Amino acid sequence: MPNKPIKKGYKIYGIADHGYIYNWVWSSIGVGLQALFKHPKLTATGSLVRSLVLSLPRKGLSVYLDNYFTSIPLFEELRACGYGAVGTTRPHAQLPSNVTHLKKRFATSLPWNTLCAKVVENTLCLAWQDMFTPPKGVRNRSVLPQAYFRRTSAQAVPCVPTLKYAILSHRWEAEETTFEDLQNGTGMKKAGYEKIRFCGE
Repeated sequence: MPNKPIKKGYKIYGIADHGYIYNWVWSSIGVGLQALFKHPKLTATGSLVRSLVLSLPRKGLSVYLDNYFTSIPLFEELRACGYGAVGTTRPHAQLPSNVTHLKKRFATSLPWNTLCAKVVENTLCLAWQDMFTPPKGVRNRSVLPQAYFRRTSAQAVPCVPTLKYAILSHRWEAEETTFEDLQNGTGMKKAGYEKIRFCGE
């Protein structure tokens, strides 16, 4: 693993909680993943996640994934199996085109904390405007507009707008917030949003 701090070791894919790994799948650079059931509607990576989630002791749980694993087909399948899922995601075929269009055209002009969404197959796809601190090479006030600076202690640190994607799939209980509640603004003010702007509205 040349790009990792520790160059040699065992590679496993695990499902964990509170710092403990509940179950895992072995991986080898020579052999690849250990033998797993390949779900017909999922990629090999999606099938791996499905197998790990189905090993949990009970249904009704929600799992959190990073963008290497997250996809709408996987979240649909997990929901069908009785599990919720949340994760950041990379652009992929099922991610709505008008959500990815936001990043291509407006990533540097949307106000911070803008939140846009679209529901696909009962999976909520989000685009959220965040700020990140660029590398040292561009920490120059003349390069970035004044609005992209935030105060940290005694110095101003430049922050560049960046649009992030996430998707959410959940088995809603009767008393919980629904996608419709998110769309009309119910329960969103506590989270700092007046309303989620749904793409296409």
